[in-house]
Amino acid sequence: MDAVMLGEASLGDELGMSVRTSGLVRHDMAMKQKLTADGVEFEATNSRGYEQLRFLIATDGAILAEGAVSGSGMLGSSVIEAPNVRRVVEQSCAFALGAWTRIDRRDEIREVVATVAIPDASMKVYSDTEFTGSSLSTGGAFGSPAVVIAPDPPRIARREDVGSPELVTHLVAEVRHAFLLDGRAR
Repeated sequence: MDAVMLGEASLGDELGMSVRTSGLVRHDMAMKQKLTADGVEFEATNSRGYEQLRFLIATDGAILAEGAVSGSGMLGSSVIEAPNVRRVVEQSCAFALGAWTRIDRRDEIREVVATVAIPDASMKVYSDTEFTGSSLSTGGAFGSPAVVIAPDPPRIARREDVGSPELVTHLVAEVRHAFLLDGRAR
């Protein structure tokens, strides 16, 4: 990969637009970008400052994308909802493919390592549907890992399979399985 490309003046704007067109960042969110030794970083924040998302396009071709997977409503922040996980995985894949198209002109990235991480997961449960209840059981949440990483070890995939229904379904199922093993799936 041509690391010089990360210094191109138009690259930050193009990658920032790719973040927005993927759907990961709403148009009402402010977004900052900076060039670091690791690559190009973006941080998106809503107007109140409580929702922050981070994105990285690294000089080695690695992509980090964040998205909101919690539910809404009174207890929504304690629930990881499968439809949201699927949406964020699909959007992250779209963003990664767009970024690689821009930064990997020589088509050197052929295999990728795909994984999903859910931070602050220790007191959350996983729901296969949108959570609409008024009570919640966190199962074996005490002593649960702070970060759920699934699959572990990560899934190796061909670049052209990133975003495929099979890969997305596999990643979402692995997240569910991690919560299920811990007794925190409803």
